[in-house]
This record gives sequence, structure tokens and C-alpha cells, in this order.
Amino acid sequence: AASNHRPTWGMGASFQGATGPVRTSSNGARGAPQSIFCLRSSELRYNTRTMHAELLAIGAEIVSGQTVNTNVAYLARRLQDVGIACDRHTAVSDDRGRIVQGLREAMRRTPLIITTGGLGPTFDDITMDAIAQATGRRLILVPRIARHIRRFYRTRRRRLNRLALRQAALPEGG
Repeated sequence: AASNHRPTWGMGASFQGATGPVRTSSNGARGAPQSIFCLRSSELRYNTRTMHAELLAIGAEIVSGQTVNTNVAYLARRLQDVGIACDRHTAVSDDRGRIVQGLREAMRRTPLIITTGGLGPTFDDITMDAIAQATGRRLILVPRIARHIRRFYRTRRRRLNRLALRQAALPEGG
């Protein structure tokens, strides 16, 4: 039976105290923001029921074994630290159909889906498009996230390009 869960998506979104973005790359090194959330136990409002989550890692390099998925290990520990049960980890390649399928399957099982990898300032990024398709929403530019990205580049004295601002596009209502 399908669930009525409406997962919250994207960088900087708020979900029971989740704040983002965490700056890690798919190999765990510090880098540009990706679509993962940083959970701080002091900000989490505990419920009487245990919250459940799934992690969806996106990237051919992860599925092929070329990159060890340290993000999933880190996120599963952080979820446990704040009382959220991580029920499943899934990895899919950079294929829109597989990403949409993985998201839809996870949406039937859990209210909190955390994606990692697959999002970045590249011309061929399809992650947010796939999330929009899976949730039936259109992508919109979120000004608060765009400001964060601009500040990120400005403080590092790096040139901002349009590809980086694509990260500020989230599914409407998300």
C-alpha cells in the first residue's frame, strides 16, 4: 500500500531540526555543498515515536565500487545520534529512471529520505530533475539557498557560475 508521506527535499530544508547543507564530497572529503542534511541533536524535537529514514546515494562511481560511500556511514551514525532509525541504504547510478524509481520506492516506505551525491554544479546533473519528477512537482529557484551559494563562492573568492546556482532549484513546496 502506498503511503501518504511527503518527504522534504534539498539543501537547507527543515525537517524536525534538520539543517543543511553539510559540505562533503562523495568520498567524505570537505568540499562543495551537496544534497545531504546535517542533523544537530540540540535542534531536534524528539517525538514519542521513533522516526524512520532511508538514505539514497546517487552516482555511478558509488554503484561501481570506484568510490567508497563514506557519506552513508556518516549519515547513518548521525541519524542514530539524534534518535532516527535508518532503515535502508540504497545506491543508484546517475540514470534519471533509476533515481526516480529509487525515490518512489523509498517514498512508499518512509517519511524522511536523504539523498547524497549526484548534486553539484555540473552540466549533466539530473538529481533535482529526478526528485521533481518523482514527487510530481516543478523546480523553483529558492532565493535563500541562492544567497547561501553566492556567499559560499564570495567568501572563497571563487567565480560563481550558473551551474552552481542550479543547486538552489528545489521541487516546489519542498
